[in-house]
Amino acid sequence: MYYHTLSPERLFLVGLALSEDGFQWQKVGQILGPGEPGTFDERGIGTRHVLKIDGQYLMFYEGVNQSGYHSIGLAISSDGIDWEKQPGSEAGGSIFSHAPKGSGRWDAQAIGTPCVVPMADGSFRIYYIGTNEGGYDELSSQHQIGLAVSDGSNFRKWYRWGE
Repeated sequence: MYYHTLSPERLFLVGLALSEDGFQWQKVGQILGPGEPGTFDERGIGTRHVLKIDGQYLMFYEGVNQSGYHSIGLAISSDGIDWEKQPGSEAGGSIFSHAPKGSGRWDAQAIGTPCVVPMADGSFRIYYIGTNEGGYDELSSQHQIGLAVSDGSNFRKWYRWGE
């Protein structure tokens, strides 16, 4: 079970717990932490979606930067325990970023809570929650569900549906 938690430094981390029966769990501990200063995930990692494709584990995760903007990143693992972040071409090194600041778009503050679905043709869809700018906190902002499609089988490059 992958989970996120808040460190004493108020940074979000991803942890892992293992169970053979689904009732008793053994914590492995932190497996993925915040990025370097200036990256899209410098304040940490929240909601994630893990799936296995072609013998490797992929973790699509929500990262948050110092300004409170959320984007989606990618980490890869051969065993589901040891992870390596993959640099993306979007803002701050993400693979899929929020819409431009000040654009008025419905997902200009945050995109996150990724759910990646492999398609029969080898492409992928990613469903996500987007948040607009303008709310004074997370609860007053407008949240909507978005869809992006991969560039063919390339799960590192995404296009918003309809653009």
